[in-house]
Amino acid sequence: MIGDPPFNTATMAKLMADQGHCSRAMAIYRELLERHPDHPEYQAALQRLDQLRTGKKLTQLEPILAEWIHLLLKASRCTGR
Repeated sequence: MIGDPPFNTATMAKLMADQGHCSRAMAIYRELLERHPDHPEYQAALQRLDQLRTGKKLTQLEPILAEWIHLLLKASRCTGR
């Protein structure tokens, strides 16, 4: 559980997500789903956050990979390979 249970509400989870604290928001939604397993809004919010978190990791890798490829191409032109 994150923080004091009375504060672990859907509103707090949304606030955490809006502020970029996806892991905290997901933990709160999981806790809420333990109490209300069939709640469609909690399930959808958790799924969206999981997709956002996964997508963000991939997006953060794109510039690193682009730079790496650029350097490889540059090095291969210098060495004639």
